[in-house]
Amino acid sequence: MPHGPDVRRPGPERGDSGRATAPVFAGIFLVAMGTVAFQVLLTRIFSVTMWYHFAFMAISLAMFGLTTGAVYVYLRPGPFTGPRIPGSLTRCAALFSASIVASIWVHASVPFFSEASARGFCSVLLHFCVIAVPFFFSGIVICAILTRFPRQVGGLYAADLSGAAAGCVAVILLLRWLDGPLAVLAIAAAVALAAFLFAQGGGELTWVETRGDRHGCGLRRAGRWAPGVGAARGAIAPGLGQGEP
Repeated sequence: MPHGPDVRRPGPERGDSGRATAPVFAGIFLVAMGTVAFQVLLTRIFSVTMWYHFAFMAISLAMFGLTTGAVYVYLRPGPFTGPRIPGSLTRCAALFSASIVASIWVHASVPFFSEASARGFCSVLLHFCVIAVPFFFSGIVICAILTRFPRQVGGLYAADLSGAAAGCVAVILLLRWLDGPLAVLAIAAAVALAAFLFAQGGGELTWVETRGDRHGCGLRRAGRWAPGVGAARGAIAPGLGQGEP
């Protein structure tokens, strides 16, 4: 007796992109660590570049950026399913790294005005929007990983939380050895390493249809890279952020 399609089977149409490899676990750890470390470091930077009471806005900006990134993945799931997810993770992690440096550069270069006027409002809005950009890319990476590998979500979430905890400790150590700008560069370098790991692990994340498979799908284990990964790896070379996403 013929049966209809098995709606329970995983596959690209259900948003399941196979099994997360070790580089993906390491990558989400580094992204979460960089996210929390950058957020905590911003409180220190804001207390110097702005009035001290603006320092706590770093928490709100991080939550805003992370949530916006997660909503983006929900509204545009196409780039984060099937064979496209390795390249998307690589590009977004590379943009996260580059935007950390770029946002701090803009924040330090553009004068900040906190007066109660139109100029003050535009100044605050500009600085806050610029600082929220890195967290937007971080939210994309974390949301895409946690939602596209449901069979391993427990382990991936553990890696995410462990990375966040490590980020709290990392800030303390970084500020003991480095000043603020160098600490920003160190965090960006850690996130760039995550982008490299996503690119390295991309060959094992691709779903491919196979007739002999019981469920009609399998994993391409090696050899072929997802479209766009090669170009994205160029963005995390010494000229980080100069490649076209």
